[in-house]
Amino acid sequence: MSIDLTRVRNLLGTVGIRMAAVTAMVLSTAISAQSPQQIIDALDADRSGTISSTEAVDNLKANFSFIDSNGDGGIDLAELTSILTMAASRNAGTASGTSLSATAEEVRPGVLRTPDSRFENLPDYDFEPHYVEIQGYRMHYIDEGPDDGEVILMLHGEPSWSYLYRKMIPIFVEAGYRAIAPDLIGFGRSDKPVSMDVHTYQFHVDTQRALVEALNLTNVTFVGQDWGGLIGLRVVAENEARFSRVAIANTNLPDPETGILAGDAFMNWKRVNQQMIDAGDIPTGYMIANSAGNPILQAAYDAPFPDPSYKAGPLIMPQRVPVTRSDAGAAEGSAAWEVFRRWEKPFLTSFSDGDPVTAGKFVPFQEQIPGAQGQPHTTIRDAGHFLQEQKGEEWADTIVEFIRANPN
Repeated sequence: MSIDLTRVRNLLGTVGIRMAAVTAMVLSTAISAQSPQQIIDALDADRSGTISSTEAVDNLKANFSFIDSNGDGGIDLAELTSILTMAASRNAGTASGTSLSATAEEVRPGVLRTPDSRFENLPDYDFEPHYVEIQGYRMHYIDEGPDDGEVILMLHGEPSWSYLYRKMIPIFVEAGYRAIAPDLIGFGRSDKPVSMDVHTYQFHVDTQRALVEALNLTNVTFVGQDWGGLIGLRVVAENEARFSRVAIANTNLPDPETGILAGDAFMNWKRVNQQMIDAGDIPTGYMIANSAGNPILQAAYDAPFPDPSYKAGPLIMPQRVPVTRSDAGAAEGSAAWEVFRRWEKPFLTSFSDGDPVTAGKFVPFQEQIPGAQGQPHTTIRDAGHFLQEQKGEEWADTIVEFIRANPN
């Protein structure tokens, strides 16, 4: 299916629609039935060949909830073209009867394993894979540096994988540390349960704790971002003796009991994510490449997912963030906060300045954790949510300085 790119530019060039909205829009319509051209036609309600802001709001707001929520009034047309092209390709494949799960490599009923060939020749990623069996799943982890070095354990979040830490690992190794970066079950080179029901908050805490125990890690500095923080901070709080320091960025530890909650930007993202769940797909690579401003990254972050049947984890995880007292994980989050409110070991925050989802979420950590007092908390400038991509080296240097300034 061809796309009239000139018409796309004419229709959308003056309209401020956040890319997350366009992504959700395309995935929730083009994949299910409609073509990109039909979407374009729907935008141009009066067939004038242009679209006004009023038309955009009136037409789209009735169907999509996430329209220019930050009021920035801007859209990158090259990125829009990319997502429309992706939708056209997927729509064409569906229309031709091609099974999206035809490439699935099932290692047992309900569990997929990404072929190794998907990870060959990725830029700046030449780490030897390591594996351990956890709860019947094969979990992948990077393990670089001296066996007897102090351990730095890095957890990625949604929808990334350990590739996210490739710029930081060499800096840690050069400084003499043992750098370990696992892939969550359902992500990266780890096995992928196809049922979203498997991917609970507790499941990911349990499997990461099991990894720490299986490798018998002690004297650990924990590093976490996004879901890596939500999961890892629980692991730290529930296994205090194994951890010596904490360094986090762009994450949260929700505690609905005391009002430490996800913000409006996250709730908007959660609504968009539900549309993706309804459509049955999430553009993992595109999301990270777009956020980091580097389209070359898309292939690396798509690599773990040959088709949407592999994406149960990335699809459902935003819905697993506890936002009310009755949500799964809320009580455990409160218990973790009780630990951290008496935590005297070093604790550092290094949030970036360009992440609306976690903006200001460092405040409770800095104010309520004893070990955070007097630490050189910093803001990583000119970086978005996935700061490891844009300022990974800077964050790694900050962590090395933090560890050296806080010896055991």
